[in-house]
Amino acid sequence: MNDWRSLLEDGYLSSLWLLENEGPVDFHGAFIPAVAEGIIRRWCPEGGWIWDPMAGSGTTAGEAQKWGRKAFLTDLSPIDWWIGEADARTVYIDTAQSVGLVPRLKAQIDDSPHTARFKFDTIVLHPPYHNIIEFSEKPEDLSNCASVAEFLMEWRQVVHNTAAHLKDGGYLVIVCGDIWITHEIAKETGEPYGHYPLAHTCLFEAFRVLSPGRAPRIKAIATKDIKNNQARAKQRNLWASRYTDWGAVFFETETIAAIQLGA
Repeated sequence: MNDWRSLLEDGYLSSLWLLENEGPVDFHGAFIPAVAEGIIRRWCPEGGWIWDPMAGSGTTAGEAQKWGRKAFLTDLSPIDWWIGEADARTVYIDTAQSVGLVPRLKAQIDDSPHTARFKFDTIVLHPPYHNIIEFSEKPEDLSNCASVAEFLMEWRQVVHNTAAHLKDGGYLVIVCGDIWITHEIAKETGEPYGHYPLAHTCLFEAFRVLSPGRAPRIKAIATKDIKNNQARAKQRNLWASRYTDWGAVFFETETIAAIQLGA
């Protein structure tokens, strides 16, 4: 059972996560270890399995090992040997195995609906924030979607496939932030100009994907402070000037949302 006193003291029972930035994060788009820690301690049972199918630099694995959980990491463009190469929209997880100190699973690409699937206690999804950062040149990469509409279509496929590997009663945790759609992009794609609530859109699209048969319940929506992630001062001043003219504000928070599937 979770130690509620420790969770409370560390800020993980609050809807506002004020977490220290634990040193430099070299991989663009990475979340700090404290985010992975909070997700693991709050929504993955001791000894349980967590899958990060958008693993990036592999932060989830280190925190899982630290807190007595087992992690499986995959990514469309893995940056290290112990992260499996797989597309979250199509990968099927088959059996559990271990390589060295890093728990791993066998990832099997298979179109058969009868493929055996390993079931996780927790799945964490940290998608690209549309095309804010280009993570690879692969056309199937969500960061290369031409429009928000296309991004959300691909996102629904990710949720549909990954949640098939989630136990009843397990948690799907989404970490995402909002975006700004410029005049140029709006003119090109027909999307609304201005602040786009991508984080909550991804949350509710996931809820809709899961609703037909998995009895989802939104159990938590937390806001995380990301002030420490801001760019250099001169660049920040440039955007401050633009945002003043546009009536906008800085993006200094991300959303962490947990959906529990029906038992």
